[in-house]
Amino acid sequence: DFDFAAHGVRTLVQQAERPTAFLTMSDEAGLAALHELGVCGLAVPRDASVMSFDDSRLCAFTSPPLSVVCVPYERMGY
Repeated sequence: DFDFAAHGVRTLVQQAERPTAFLTMSDEAGLAALHELGVCGLAVPRDASVMSFDDSRLCAFTSPPLSVVCVPYERMGY
């Protein structure tokens, strides 16, 4: 969820070798990563990249827009 992802990002950016990319398994976690990176003073995509799965319509309204992988669940089920 949002709080769990934000905590994870906050922990990782404090490491000696800070990650340059974050792959999240949901848009909610991706949005949390974008938010927390900003709170930590890091800019996306200059300082770190963020990508998520789901492709929620909300992702287009973030700044910068969240990069997403759209999984074709209906097609996979068919």
